Amino acid sequence: MQICIASGKGGTGKTTIAVNLAWAISRQGNQKLHLVDCDVEAPNDHLFLNTASSTATPVCLPKPQFIPELCSGCGKCATVCRFNAVTVVGGRPLLFEEMCHACGACAYICPQNAVSTKNARIGTIHSVNSGLPFKLSWGELEIGQVQAPDIIKQLRKTLHDSDINILDAAPGCGCAVRETLTNASITLLVTEPTPFGLNDLSLAAQLSSQMGIPTGIIINRAGENDKIIEDFAEKAEIPILGRIPFSRKYAESYSRGWLLAEKHPEIAAIMQDISQAAFDLAKSRQCATFQTEPRHTTEVIAETEPAESDRNIDEIVVISGKGGTGKTTITAALAAMQPKATFFDADVDASNLPILLDGKTLTTRLFTSGAKARIKKDICIKCGKSASLCQFEAIKLDTDGYFKVLESACEGCGLCKLVCPYDAIEMTPGNTGFVYSAQTDYGKLAHAFLNIGEENSGKLVTQVRNSALSLAAAEDSAGILGDGPPGIGCPVIASITGCRMALVVTEPTCSGTHDMLRALQLTRHFRIKAAVVINKSDINEQESSSIKSKCREMKVPVIGEIPFDENVGRAVIHGLNLVDSPPCPARNAVISIGNKIQEILDI
Repeated sequence: MQICIASGKGGTGKTTIAVNLAWAISRQGNQKLHLVDCDVEAPNDHLFLNTASSTATPVCLPKPQFIPELCSGCGKCATVCRFNAVTVVGGRPLLFEEMCHACGACAYICPQNAVSTKNARIGTIHSVNSGLPFKLSWGELEIGQVQAPDIIKQLRKTLHDSDINILDAAPGCGCAVRETLTNASITLLVTEPTPFGLNDLSLAAQLSSQMGIPTGIIINRAGENDKIIEDFAEKAEIPILGRIPFSRKYAESYSRGWLLAEKHPEIAAIMQDISQAAFDLAKSRQCATFQTEPRHTTEVIAETEPAESDRNIDEIVVISGKGGTGKTTITAALAAMQPKATFFDADVDASNLPILLDGKTLTTRLFTSGAKARIKKDICIKCGKSASLCQFEAIKLDTDGYFKVLESACEGCGLCKLVCPYDAIEMTPGNTGFVYSAQTDYGKLAHAFLNIGEENSGKLVTQVRNSALSLAAAEDSAGILGDGPPGIGCPVIASITGCRMALVVTEPTCSGTHDMLRALQLTRHFRIKAAVVINKSDINEQESSSIKSKCREMKVPVIGEIPFDENVGRAVIHGLNLVDSPPCPARNAVISIGNKIQEILDI
């Protein structure tokens, strides 16, 4: 049995549910249990458990290396690479390893056999088999690498059908989440009763529905605004399986790395009820049929590249390493303080900045990226050559005896088309998403919608940034402020490359500190100036002090601390920008942060 814990956005309490649900089920002692953290960009499950006896196994991909004495400098390797990972300079090929998908097309096309392969480490799988009431595994993506789904595939190979497997998915609805949900018995969608939570819940529900998985909802931080989720659940015909009440004491326990179910008996009882409801729903095999589409209020125009713009415009991008730190709320508040700026939301999986800034769509552009392989059955002789060489296991025999391409696994490398001796494979471009420009009360905004389950390679993020640059040039903006995605993978790399400063928002929790350090390692890797903001700084003052100490060691300034303030939650629930809300401690802190950012930029 596979129970997948997912959410359309980060910070809803997904990890909290996964770890505490595993603890509660293991207390029943009826069956072996395996907790698997598939959020490989920012794995947190292990932080709440005893992992002293963990073992580490490297995850490697066979990436190309060029043999200079054999290379003729023809450039065919660069021409065939659909990921722009190879270029030829001075008659010699160069590999951008972070962009390479290890498809093997360059080696196949080389007429001089001048391409060999080497195992390049992209991440690590950690396992704990003793000392816990259940088995624990988690993956960890190497800083600067982008192939999160490949690590998840290796994690999935550790599953046993006879066990209860709880998989903690990454935030969002992209390819990493789709890989995690493959063959799931049930999806538990963790949400919160806010406009953000509702928006992202609807996206995650559509993905689970598309994959034919029984789906239930868990409301975290439940309270007086639950009706916004209840109405959605009724319309989508998705049952609510449990609620975790909003309480500061739970936030404080989480910040100290405590298991809520162990510390608070009422949470243990809730987890037991959720587990039983999940088992019953999985057995029923009743799948939701919920579908939603992006609501275009303007005519969709064909894909066009934004005009080249001056990249000398200062760009500040707000990132977090993990979701739920308050990144979007803080970005929106800072946006309200900029007298003449342009904004972008690079979290294309679950774009929430347009909600808080109340963006009115001006233009909608179609975005296509890459291509998918399609086998022409009337030509295919079923030789199996393409299937045998596909590094992504995307070509399988169908029940009718013909080979078919699994679209969710195909990465569009084109190797299958190259090797097919009968030209029975074609590459067809697909609609990956949409890029929008919008008008807000504070300035122009660029954002996007990534189609459910599509690969978030960073190309759509780059289009959003280019669109923001074009808007900024047209408006003669003084600067650009961006809301980055969670994690440290390809979308984040695309968000911060070349920016003036990355503002890392964290919180004083064991997971917040862990993921802040990963984000700062990323900014250091790409030589990008960084600063840190500690949100909810007073829920664990000891951890806040630890964060400041670590930042001093890394010579990264902490430019502000925002106290835990229930007024922030009220503002978000009502769709209000924090800066436009009545005076409160959090509002005052954000205004101070905005002033310090301006001081840094003026240096």
